Parts: sequence; structure tokens; C-alpha cells
Amino acid sequence: MRTGDEQAALLAGYGRWLNSLNGPVQVVVSTQRVDLSSHAQRINDRADLIAGPALADLARAYAAFLTDLAEKHDPLWRTVTVAVTADADNTEVLRRAEQTATALTALGANAVVLDGARAAAVLTTAVDPYIPTDGTWPRSRPAEAISGGQS
Repeated sequence: MRTGDEQAALLAGYGRWLNSLNGPVQVVVSTQRVDLSSHAQRINDRADLIAGPALADLARAYAAFLTDLAEKHDPLWRTVTVAVTADADNTEVLRRAEQTATALTALGANAVVLDGARAAAVLTTAVDPYIPTDGTWPRSRPAEAISGGQS
């Protein structure tokens, strides 16, 4: 919901970032449906626990709003993941990632540099659009051995 001038400024900034790249970059855009129904049900179930009747009614109204939104629209959650690489050591990759995060933050994006485990979790979630998963749980990195628990 930006004006034409704001959109042009964002596109110009994005173009400057693209033109500043001197190595490979991968941009992954993933979209997942947002499950508002279960969130609305949780709110509605807990509304009875709220001491103030007016606040409880407000919680129920909010739950009804979320249910209506889920039924009449298709709410989506989009994530853009930018992966950078470098031929040199980890210092070079970290430098490129920090430069990218700084450039995208200047455009108004919420950009952070992820450590290896978090990056693996986010990329796994980004390429699995059919099963909503939580990208915060730990996953094995590609070079790590996976072993079962002791029985």
C-alpha cells in the first residue's frame, strides 16, 4: 500500500542492490497459508478465562473476525530468503551476508544474518510449501552424521 513514488524508490534501491552484487545470490520466495482457524479457536477457548466480561467479549469478537477472515479470504504468509555464497572462507560469506542484510534493511525489509543451523532450518521450510513447519527447531547440517537414540 505504497504510493507510486514510494514504489519507484523501493525498486530503485532494489536495483542498486542487484547491481552491487559481485557473486552468486539465490532469492527464494515462499508462500504458505496462514492457519487462522486454529488461532481463532484458541482465542475463543481462552476467552472464558478472562476476568473482565468486556475484555472476554472483545476476545470472542476478535476470534469471530479471524474465523471470518479465514473463511472468506486466503491469508498468506510470504518469506523471502536471500542466500549468499563465496569462494573464500567463512569471513567472506559473513561479510557478503552482512552487506546484503544492511542493503535490504535500508529498503525497509526485516533482514538478519542467520547462523548455519538457522539458515538450514529456514531453507528447509522455504522449499516445503505444502507442510507448514516451524523453522526454529534444530536440523542437522549437510556434513553432520545423524544417529538414533540409545535404546
